[in-house]
Amino acid sequence: MARPLYMLCCLSGSVDKETKQISHFNVIEKLEVHLQRLPVAKEPAPTLVFAPLTFQIVATWSPGPDDRPSDTYEAQILFQRPEESGKKIVHRSTFDFAGGGNHRFIVNFTLLPRDDFKTGVLWFACRIRKTGTTKWIRQEYSIPVIVTIIADAHESKKNGKKKIKRHRSTP
Repeated sequence: MARPLYMLCCLSGSVDKETKQISHFNVIEKLEVHLQRLPVAKEPAPTLVFAPLTFQIVATWSPGPDDRPSDTYEAQILFQRPEESGKKIVHRSTFDFAGGGNHRFIVNFTLLPRDDFKTGVLWFACRIRKTGTTKWIRQEYSIPVIVTIIADAHESKKNGKKKIKRHRSTP
């Protein structure tokens, strides 16, 4: 059975054409989100501003000693936000190790804004199973999220507060 090598999330990466080795840039270890309240007339709750964040989910698998090049695998990448109780499948595919060596998934992912974004953990998993079997094996990656709500633009200006970036990844 295949074995997990590693999984991570990063802002970008580069694959060497000759060696097929990969470099990951700006690996996301923590996400600080600063939401700004926008005053909206006649609404019970103010609108919160959060720019979408696009990054790569990378998961690498190695063939096991009993794997044949003709063995095929089903793969899924799952995701869960801090404010949700269920996991979502964000990528599905099949693969094999016919080319020799490891198999790497690089999936572009966009974290979309929501008014109810909470402090907690962004959770990702890549799970695989041999086609025709029921047992999944998986590897996981978690990103701690810290959410701070700042006052609306008018109130911030009135109180002399500095403008804070909307999101920042910490390598």
